[in-house]
Amino acid sequence: STSWTLVAGAMWTPYIALLVFGTGLGKRTALFSTIAGTAGSIAWYGFCYAPTSMKFTGVALPGLAGHIHPLIASVLISACGFAVGLMVERMNAKEAIVLK
Repeated sequence: STSWTLVAGAMWTPYIALLVFGTGLGKRTALFSTIAGTAGSIAWYGFCYAPTSMKFTGVALPGLAGHIHPLIASVLISACGFAVGLMVERMNAKEAIVLK
């Protein structure tokens, strides 16, 4: 259902990352991942996933891509948000070392 897809997109990647990397990750990394997963899920439902987007916006991705479930898309987008957040955290850590 839609609500579980939103929850999974927002929380699954940060939770798995917490299990894998421990508490050493910064807050921004989880925040970027959560925002990307939620926004990605909403956007996928609204503009890409043919069964729902054709009813709401009248547009969808063509062919097989339009039938990729939003859960898969939102978790992948959340992982991209995680990677961006991790890069931002690492850049900030390097800048802090340089400035000291």
